[in-house]
Amino acid sequence: MKPGSTILVIGATGAMGTEVIKSLLKDTNNNWKIKALTRYPRNYRSRSLCELDSRIELVEGDLNEKDSMKDALQGVQGVFCNTDYWSSGKEAEIRQGII
Repeated sequence: MKPGSTILVIGATGAMGTEVIKSLLKDTNNNWKIKALTRYPRNYRSRSLCELDSRIELVEGDLNEKDSMKDALQGVQGVFCNTDYWSSGKEAEIRQGII
């Protein structure tokens, strides 16, 4: 990927997604742009992500809604995906990974 590419982080407000975003921001050689996928863009955890850096764009979406994922993937060159087995269950997590 070229420097300045856009990475979609699915599960952005979770413990792992937040740390992935922080790591991407520290990578000054690539100057990544980050789309942070969240179901709840107006909650505190989502808004606090935007305070980290201006390269972060909140994107409202849900892994269970195929159209929202198509929209979120527009202009993206890479994806980090962390699904939530504990709230979704095995069958839903498998479906989410396929979308």
